[in-house]
Amino acid sequence: MRFQIFMFLFLSSFSVFAQHTLQGTVKDEKGQALMFANVQLLTAAGDFIKGEVADVNGYFNMTNLASGSYVLGISAIGYQDFRQEIQLAEDLILESLV
Repeated sequence: MRFQIFMFLFLSSFSVFAQHTLQGTVKDEKGQALMFANVQLLTAAGDFIKGEVADVNGYFNMTNLASGSYVLGISAIGYQDFRQEIQLAEDLILESLV
């Protein structure tokens, strides 16, 4: 059975020569961390930029990212894939994505 991934994402950007950080925690619809979920950052055209694997607490961290428009993709076995357009800019914080 496939379930939709609920994503609690804390997106923060830190301005150091236009380099930013994207970090968050992947959770399921019950609020449980999805350990080892695949997290990808893509261009709007779908080109791969960077990827991470969430840790045992569902946490991931991507660094050295330029400002811009991206697509955040998350996948985990047994769950429906999650896609969300994001804007990475200074002081941007997204607390919850569904």
